[in-house]
Amino acid sequence: MLDRNLQHSYSLKALNTFNMPCRAHYFVASQSVDVFATEEFRALIHKHGVKVLGGGSNLVLLGDLDQVVIQLNNSSIQKVTETANSATFRVGAGLAWHDWVCFTVNQGLSGYENLALIPGTVGAAPIQNIGAYGVELSDGLVQVEALHLKTGQTRVFSKDDCQLEYRNSVFKLEEYRDQWLVLNVVLACRKRFQPQVDYPDVQTWFAQKDRAVSLGSVFEAVIDIRRKKLPDPNVLPNVGSFFKNPLVSVDFFHELQALQPAVKGFKVSSSKVKLAAGRLIELCGWKGQAVGGFQVHQDHALVLVNPNNGTAKELIELVQSIQHSVWQTLGVRLLPEPDVWGGDF
Repeated sequence: MLDRNLQHSYSLKALNTFNMPCRAHYFVASQSVDVFATEEFRALIHKHGVKVLGGGSNLVLLGDLDQVVIQLNNSSIQKVTETANSATFRVGAGLAWHDWVCFTVNQGLSGYENLALIPGTVGAAPIQNIGAYGVELSDGLVQVEALHLKTGQTRVFSKDDCQLEYRNSVFKLEEYRDQWLVLNVVLACRKRFQPQVDYPDVQTWFAQKDRAVSLGSVFEAVIDIRRKKLPDPNVLPNVGSFFKNPLVSVDFFHELQALQPAVKGFKVSSSKVKLAAGRLIELCGWKGQAVGGFQVHQDHALVLVNPNNGTAKELIELVQSIQHSVWQTLGVRLLPEPDVWGGDF
């Protein structure tokens, strides 16, 4: 079974939206988990190590990989429970995340419309704890079903087990990373629409369009906003937001804003503010700047793009220069949001 799916010296360039050249020593893709549960597969990864690839939209490849790179492509949607107010579904890890959001909206179910057009797969969503426009995956997550790659044992992770934080989860901890393959994600939907339209961009969209707030209009607004703010990776290679929006104390935010009134932030609790990392980068003069083939997007400073086949060395130089500049100028540390394989910043 493994031999039919195993490929050698496999190029991952077409499987990462940053369009970075990289070869995996071994590559295994399958719609069935059975391939990854065999003793033959476990022997292979015991010898070479393993990396789990989702949609490649939140991934930076800085060099060739000696490990076995695997990709599970299951994409089923199965209803698990239904009540008068809600429904839960078991969703295959290989399904494109946006396809899941489209499914819920088409069914008249609420909870994910603010997360429209986020690239990547359903299986990657709990690992990254994706979020946008005031909604986090954690708001609707019920559980994650996963396979331990080295033992072949399955486990159900409850929402609490996942230890979800801002763009973080238990699956990113050293002792869990690349140990578990997400098989399915169980997600809850609301039958009653509860709009989340507090984000300024969303409010501005509704004001300009003079539209009533509804499930469909919020879905449309988020898609419209994302398309205007973020370049299509099929046209201009990128991994979306390259840096995490830093969380700082309310006191620090007020001090920073007193020095730099243009700094933007969104209060997430009584004590914490999420800074707009793109604005910090812009204030430090990086918008539109390039190092080799890589460039800070001219319209959205939080996005790094690869229009001219940049090298890993050039990307590292650009990222480290931005980090140093923002720290020295504003006293804020920026951390990359995407996963990084084959090197480090």
